[in-house]
Amino acid sequence: MKTDPVVLLFHPQELILRGLEACLKNTSVKVSRGVLNTKDFTTALKQGELDVVLIADRLPNIDGVAIAMEAIAKNIRALLIGPEFTPTRMAQAACIGVANCVSEGVSSFGLVEAIQRVASLKPPTPSSSYGQIIATMQDRSALHDHGLSERESQVVRHIALALSNAEIAKSLGISAETAKEHVKNILRKLGIPDRTVLAVWANKLGLA
Repeated sequence: MKTDPVVLLFHPQELILRGLEACLKNTSVKVSRGVLNTKDFTTALKQGELDVVLIADRLPNIDGVAIAMEAIAKNIRALLIGPEFTPTRMAQAACIGVANCVSEGVSSFGLVEAIQRVASLKPPTPSSSYGQIIATMQDRSALHDHGLSERESQVVRHIALALSNAEIAKSLGISAETAKEHVKNILRKLGIPDRTVLAVWANKLGLA
């Protein structure tokens, strides 16, 4: 793993931010700065070399995924931290290239390990919740018994995670129009009236 990765911390709650800084003190992770708002975050991205940004998510008025996009656009790896992550939220994060999601209850050792894995370009462990979500989204096993192609089956797995056409398109590297066409064809083949019913059907099959 990468030694001494440099990380920028963003959390709007000062008590938690200082707690994160304390967790990382005297470890192999170097904290470049801790910031409390998006303006300071944007400024900090421009100052010095960063390996990873650790960004708060699942808080009122804080969209960690949107904030992470700013760092990812600059080729800086992003790690989200929050009180809890639903499968849909993890899938939304995966769509835009977030490297991992960790709980605020993670131990100091676990946090350091997560940052090191992200900085070393290693994927999340397959057994982790985020690793399983990514595996589901990448699964192109065709649902032949239902007359669906590999790509259509992959789209169904995304719909099971309650992702929009735009999110599906970003995840699969296709246009939103193509994603919409796939959904239309899937509904027609399965004789299902809409994507809500399709999502329920897919979850009953254990596709998410």
